[in-house]
Amino acid sequence: MAERTADQLLKKARSHEAKREQDEARRLYEAVLETAPGSRQAHQAFRALTRSRKQVMVLDPPKDVLKQIVVLYNQRRLDLVVEKAGRLVKKFPSSFVLWNIIGAASAQLGQLDRAIEGFRKASELNPEFPDAYSNLGNAYKAQGKLSAAVGSFARALALKPDFAEAHNNLGVVFQDQGKLDDAVESFKRAIQLKRDYAAAHNNLGSALRKAGRSKEAVASYRRALKFDSTNAE
Repeated sequence: MAERTADQLLKKARSHEAKREQDEARRLYEAVLETAPGSRQAHQAFRALTRSRKQVMVLDPPKDVLKQIVVLYNQRRLDLVVEKAGRLVKKFPSSFVLWNIIGAASAQLGQLDRAIEGFRKASELNPEFPDAYSNLGNAYKAQGKLSAAVGSFARALALKPDFAEAHNNLGVVFQDQGKLDDAVESFKRAIQLKRDYAAAHNNLGSALRKAGRSKEAVASYRRALKFDSTNAE
């Protein structure tokens, strides 16, 4: 059923693209990726449309001001980050950097609605910024909105196929959905891209264990410990 829906959306997207209705085509390709994140055709078309789209001029605050906010973020003074960045973004509403910082700080404070708003704005202002889509996926996952999370990670990977962290996080969502085969493939892809990725090895072990593949799971856990011997989990 999902495949049929994805095919229908793909046909509509191509029709809009042929009519040079790029925004509508892009929206439909995004919908395809939410329904079928593995669709190579949708990945390629989404990436091509995104890169051909004229980027919005980004007006950032002065570098020293941004640096101050980054310092506060690194000091874990997250409430102050949200407060200062929130005031600045009223003067610089086209700064995707500010919106992403607001999203990141809000996510760590557990303010998920604000985090999602920040990451959405960041991705709208800079549609070639895969980190914003990945961060958005993590925020959706934290809210339990797993289908939306899958779509966001798929968009991140359409822009950056070698994004190991996004493959790993997508695998976590697939595992939460009970899609263990998909989860295993996502974790393996993350490991192919980043061999010493201890978290991905550990997650692969968990997915294999849940799938009843205990021997393979043990091997994955051993590799996770090899790369991170302090991992209590």
